[in-house]
Amino acid sequence: SLVELTRDLGLRFREASLLDVQSALGQARALGRVNITAGTKGGRGREVERWVPVSEQALLSLERAAALQDRPRNLIPPAMSYRQWRDHAYAAWRSTANQYGLSGFHDLRAAYACERYAQLTGSPAPAVTGGRRADKAADRCARQVLSQELGHGRIDVVAAYVGSPR
Repeated sequence: SLVELTRDLGLRFREASLLDVQSALGQARALGRVNITAGTKGGRGREVERWVPVSEQALLSLERAAALQDRPRNLIPPAMSYRQWRDHAYAAWRSTANQYGLSGFHDLRAAYACERYAQLTGSPAPAVTGGRRADKAADRCARQVLSQELGHGRIDVVAAYVGSPR
């Protein structure tokens, strides 16, 4: 479930682990998007709204994860600390990721960003094609949206996920 949430919502590992999936599922069903507040980088948390749209695939992932959620507020098993959970999850990830040519959870976040870029611009991401195919205005608009959805707030950081705007 953690891998699915990371991929389908573009979350960082910590954000996916600390997500209250049952609440997020309610938001997704009611609004078609979820507000990511727990585990965000840079201490943004509840102070900055970070709404991420929910696709049909993401809704299914949220439903599966909600069925697994043991704790009232996140996906970390009750008997584990965050650190224990992280170590356990990364060990399981390493044994599987190599089979698919993935190096880390960050690759799943980049896949989300590239897919979302294509939805927003109608063109594949520069990281996929080797260069920008969308017009400059569409590219800039997509990067602005992605910077918000990924929780960066700066469009220059989006290049790490979707490639250079040139």
